[in-house]
Amino acid sequence: MGGTIGFESHLGQGSKFWFVLPFAVCDSAEDAHALADDRGEWKSSRSACPSCPILLVEDYLPNQEVARMHLEGAGYAVDIAGDGVAALEHCEAKEYSLVLMDIQMPVMDGYEATRRLRRRSGWTESVVILGLSANADEKSRLECLAAGMNGLVTKPLRREAFLREVAQRLSGPPKECDCVQHTPQREPAPLPMDYPLAVEEFAGDKPLLDSVVVGFLATARKQLGDMKRFISTGDAAAIGREAHKIKGASANLTAMPLSEAAEVVEESGKSGNLQGIHDLFARLEKELNRLDAFVNNEYRK
Repeated sequence: MGGTIGFESHLGQGSKFWFVLPFAVCDSAEDAHALADDRGEWKSSRSACPSCPILLVEDYLPNQEVARMHLEGAGYAVDIAGDGVAALEHCEAKEYSLVLMDIQMPVMDGYEATRRLRRRSGWTESVVILGLSANADEKSRLECLAAGMNGLVTKPLRREAFLREVAQRLSGPPKECDCVQHTPQREPAPLPMDYPLAVEEFAGDKPLLDSVVVGFLATARKQLGDMKRFISTGDAAAIGREAHKIKGASANLTAMPLSEAAEVVEESGKSGNLQGIHDLFARLEKELNRLDAFVNNEYRK
C-alpha cells in the first residue's frame, strides 16, 4: 500500500509498534469528486478505507442490499444487523467508525438502540450514528438528535450523495447536522420504474440490479398478502408498517409510482383511519403488478 511499518522497544519499558499509510485527505466535496473516476464513481482508492468499519442496521432485506451495494462498491467494510438488539451485539464485539441506524425496526427501534449505545463509555464522542428514514420532516430530525444521533439521512438513498455524506462523516469529528435529503436527480418517468436511473445508481451493474428487483418483488408480494389479512382484522398499525417498508424500498429502486401508492396507504395506517383503505390498497396492488410486468417484459427487450 506504499506505506512503512516499524517498532521501538526498550527493556523494562515495553514496545511501540507503528505504521504509516498514504491516504488522500479531502478538504471538500469537490476534492473528493476530483479523486473519483471520470464517470463519477466512488472508488476504494479515495477516502473509503477498510479500517473504518461501518455497521448498517436495517431490517428490510431490499434496503439492506441497496445500501450495502453502495458502501462496498466504494470500498467500505460493512457489517449488517437486522434490528436494534443485533446492533448492540455487533457493537459489543467490534468497534465501528460509523453506524447507519434505521429508525423503524422490530424488536428494538433505532431510537432505543442509539440511546443504549450512547450510554456506553466512549460512544458519546467518538462514533458517528446517522439515522435512516423515509421521513424528512423536522420532527423526525429532532427525534434523531434527541436520541443521540448525529443526523438523519433520508431514503431513498442516492449513491453519490449518500457516499459523499458517509465520506464526510468519516473524515472528521462527529457533528450535529441538518437533515440530509437525497432527492432524485431527475423527475421520475411515468413508467413504473426509471430503469436508466436505477442502472446509474447500481454503478452500471445490471445483473445485480435485476437480482435485487426480483427479490424485492417477491418480498413485496408477500407483504401485500399480509396487508390483506391486516385489513380484514382492522390492524391499522401493521398496515402502516408494511406500507412504509414498500415505500422506501421501491423508491430506492426508482419505482416511484409504487412508492407513492405505498405512502398513501402508510398515512392511512398511521392515522388509524382505514376509511377507503380497500381503494388505496387496490392502487398499491395495481402499481406492484405494473412494476412486475415492466420488469419481466418491457425493459428486458
